[in-house]
Amino acid sequence: MTQLEMYSGMPVVAFVVHALVESIRKGGYLIEPGNYQAFADAVNRYLSLPEKEKQEKRKEASEYVRREYSWDSNAAEYQKLFFNSFLL
Repeated sequence: MTQLEMYSGMPVVAFVVHALVESIRKGGYLIEPGNYQAFADAVNRYLSLPEKEKQEKRKEASEYVRREYSWDSNAAEYQKLFFNSFLL
């Protein structure tokens, strides 16, 4: 779900677990698991940004997901996996 929010321009705050680390390298905030104060602080940090900086953060989130997780890039990755599985 995080990619959908980021695609639409919403920065995401998430704990550093599993694939979220890969998904939120840019345009979001990664927090150590269980550190709820840091999670709340990250939300407040974003909400406290001047509007121009919020717009930049939203743009960064959207561009990152569109670049890294586009249909074309996903299809290319699956194609690589498919062909490599037959070449082993």
